[in-house]
Amino acid sequence: MPSPTDYRHKEFQKDCPDCGVYHFALWVAKGQDNAKNPKHPTPHQAVLSRDITAASYKSQAVLDLFVDLAQVLQSIGIFYEAIDPDAYVRYRANWEYFVHKTPLRLLDVSRRQCFLGLALLRGAQVGIHTDKGDVREGWVAMICSGNFEGGELCVPGLNLKLGHKPGDIIFFRSSLLEHFVGDFTGDRSSIVFFSHEKLMDKQLGVVCS
Repeated sequence: MPSPTDYRHKEFQKDCPDCGVYHFALWVAKGQDNAKNPKHPTPHQAVLSRDITAASYKSQAVLDLFVDLAQVLQSIGIFYEAIDPDAYVRYRANWEYFVHKTPLRLLDVSRRQCFLGLALLRGAQVGIHTDKGDVREGWVAMICSGNFEGGELCVPGLNLKLGHKPGDIIFFRSSLLEHFVGDFTGDRSSIVFFSHEKLMDKQLGVVCS
């Protein structure tokens, strides 16, 4: 369970002991992208998130999770290619570049993987926001699980409230569209698949704008 003192994504549930978020991703450690003497001499200072590397037993649990999600990752890649073929090719090329250059290879379980990380939210109801670190003009994919009522994905700028049940996959532009999760009752978890802009298109030597 998430730590009871970790208040990320607990805007509405600060008294909930098993509510919180894990980030399992390859990204740039905070403050390292412009460091003259970076702590992480990997390409572009790319590192696995602390939620993966903090303890060896956690690392194995994360690896097991990715293996269990292999078919989901495969399906998400297939759907992504159908929705936006050019974007999928770009994301997939970025994945393959970092798999060969960084410890991301530990999480390589599907030939369709394209997102550099995932956020696992346990019982979390997030307030209205945009994900500023995600790729501009890019996409995220979101799935959920559990036994719950409510929990719609709300996109006020488009006047949308999308029912989101286990088995559904939602793709949307998280860095451009404000969104939030509606009220829910019961046991709800979700996984958001994303890539951070700071690592996008590094294999081409450019950063997307």
